[in-house]
Amino acid sequence: MATMPADMSVDRRQTNSGSGVECLQFLRHAFSCERGEPDPSTRVVLDYQVVGLYFSASSCPPCQAFTQMLKEAYQEIRHLHGKDSFEVILVPLDAREDAWRKYIERMPWLTLSPLHKEPVLRLFQRFRITEAPRLIMVDRYGQIVADNARGTPGQGFGYGCDPCQAYRYLLGIKPKPPPWSTEFQQTQVPKPKPAKTGKNTGADEEGIGDPGASEAPSSPRGLASPRTVQESG
Repeated sequence: MATMPADMSVDRRQTNSGSGVECLQFLRHAFSCERGEPDPSTRVVLDYQVVGLYFSASSCPPCQAFTQMLKEAYQEIRHLHGKDSFEVILVPLDAREDAWRKYIERMPWLTLSPLHKEPVLRLFQRFRITEAPRLIMVDRYGQIVADNARGTPGQGFGYGCDPCQAYRYLLGIKPKPPPWSTEFQQTQVPKPKPAKTGKNTGADEEGIGDPGASEAPSSPRGLASPRTVQESG
C-alpha cells in the first residue's frame, strides 16, 4: 500500500455523509468524455440513483482491465433501468493531457479534467485514494453509498460480478436523503425564462441566483498533486 505525502492527509471527518455538498460542488465540473471539453453553457446536474466516482489512470494495467468491465456494466444497467439510474465520473490520475484524452476515447460517461486540478485533488484527498483503480459510489446528494464497489460479487463490479445484482444491492444500502434534500431538489428544477421585453436585464441568464453554481475555492497552499498510487490488481 502506497503512503501518501503528509500534505495529502485528510481528516476522517471529511469523508462522512454530511460533506456531500462539497462532493457535489467538485463534481459539477464534469463533462462528457465524448465531447472532451467542458461546455460553459451547461451545468452538470447529477440526478441519478447512484453515481460512481472512478479514480483511474491510463498507465495502470488493472485500470485498463477494469474500465472495460465497468463500461459493460454501465451500459447494461442503463439499458435495463434507464439513463437516470447510473452515472460514472472519471477522476483522472493521469498527469499528461494526451494520455488522459486517449484514455477517455472509449469511455461512455463523464470525466473531470486533469487540467483543472482543484476538483481532482480535492476528491483525491477527500476519499484518501491510495490505490487504483478505485470506484466509490455516492447518491445524488453526494453521500457515500459504497466506499469500494469493485470486485465483490453481488455488491460491486468486476470479474465474476453481475452488474444488475450489484446495482440492486447499492440501491438497497443507499443512505436516507439528508435534511436539506428538499431544498436541494428545488434548485435542480430549471426556472422558466421570462418573456423577452426588448431589454436585456441579465435576469434570465443561466446560473443567476443558483447557489449550486459557485466555483470551487482556490487551491490552498501545499496542495500536492495525486502522484503515484499503488496499482490494485
